[in-house]
Amino acid sequence: MVRLSLVYFKVMTAASFWSLLEPALDTASTSGIYGEDGQYAFIPVGFGFAVGAAFVYAADYCLAKMVAFVVLIFVSCPFVICT
Repeated sequence: MVRLSLVYFKVMTAASFWSLLEPALDTASTSGIYGEDGQYAFIPVGFGFAVGAAFVYAADYCLAKMVAFVVLIFVSCPFVICT
């Protein structure tokens, strides 16, 4: 199971690099804003990647808490009718 999860992680990392990060690095390096030759183009791309990872982590955390809360309500309240 862990081996399969590692494969999924590698595939998704490669997909995010080639579809999102590499074009962003190319665009930032040719814009001229991040150094003459684009030597600092990794800064906005890395920041965007970190913010995206934090958003996914926060969404996962919040959704898990919301599901636990809803399950608690349905288990503790006998008057709730599930159809």
